[in-house]
Amino acid sequence: MNITTKYGQREMIESSLEVLLCSESGFPIIVRYIGTGDDAWGLVRGNILVWHWETSIYFIYSSLDTAMRGCIHIKIKYGRGDQRADAEGELVQLSAIIQRHDLLLNLIGNWRGLSVAERQAYADTSLATFNALRWARNRLRLGIAERAKLASTIFDSRGRPNQSRTECLQATVIFDAKLRVVDVRSITVYVDRRQSALFDENERNLDILRRVTAEVACLIGFTKYQDIVDSLRRLAAMFAETKDAPYTHLFRRCLEDDLRPALISIDKGSRRDVTQRIQRMHDAIEVFWLSRELAELRLRLAFALSRRPHRQVELEALRIEFNDLLVRMKSARDSGLDKNFRNRPLPRAVRYLTIACLEWDRRHFKEMADRLDEAEEVF
Repeated sequence: MNITTKYGQREMIESSLEVLLCSESGFPIIVRYIGTGDDAWGLVRGNILVWHWETSIYFIYSSLDTAMRGCIHIKIKYGRGDQRADAEGELVQLSAIIQRHDLLLNLIGNWRGLSVAERQAYADTSLATFNALRWARNRLRLGIAERAKLASTIFDSRGRPNQSRTECLQATVIFDAKLRVVDVRSITVYVDRRQSALFDENERNLDILRRVTAEVACLIGFTKYQDIVDSLRRLAAMFAETKDAPYTHLFRRCLEDDLRPALISIDKGSRRDVTQRIQRMHDAIEVFWLSRELAELRLRLAFALSRRPHRQVELEALRIEFNDLLVRMKSARDSGLDKNFRNRPLPRAVRYLTIACLEWDRRHFKEMADRLDEAEEVF
């Protein structure tokens, strides 16, 4: 399968890719990388590749969590952001461009009656559209920018006043902007479909985690040899069902550090070692559920920050939940819930989350998001 990313185009083994969503024509839109990394540009198992229609390349996301948040950021870019008058997004920008150039088109018919200041205002207003879109990657947006620049003057390439030419250019700007509105509205529909597919995958992973949690809880109470063996084998099968980070990291750690050694200890008759390893798996899952709460709050925060203007009540409610999660993470850290892990995640997660809360107090949302990303990467 040919995969084009920002690193270029490369033929990849189909067995290393798992298609999560296709277009009606069968083109893969969302792909999960499940290979070893030998045939890719630094891809890691669990990375999500999402096709981007504007650039005709796949965007690479480190995990399912970042891919879901990526959909929100795309909707911010292309959508309205909010229904209020000061909303943001490309639809709002295009609406303003249509209104602006409709007024400029009417001014051209009365060009001789305009003062010098009014003619300068006309030129500046048309050039404002050019400056806003001059670095666009979409061809239609670039065309709007170029025509807005040409229409900023009443004179043609030979220096002659030519109202018909300028009127035609302004009318084309309006027409192309309306065409782009249709495209953007369809883009938001496509993003909704992608987001739904990613959310479905996330729910599937959570379902596996719930079953693993229940199995380990039952395993702690088992006393019969065969019951313990059967339960450990069921867990091994469950661990193999998910292919998304960070689930793969947790399950691999449980499998390599505890589950396989526990099966060996059972054969050796070392009941104490088996009990310790089962308890450590239980603790690892408890810690991982804290990371899932962090990921869920991070997603809800992305939704809240996508609103323009921000809704303070919504942000304050999320802030209370983040502080509550921080308190519980500190309690789990102080109780030594992860003390037997190879790399203790809670001390680092608590540190980054504490800094994020401080940045929140200062209203530095960009820095806050960066610290939250670091806290999430710990797991």
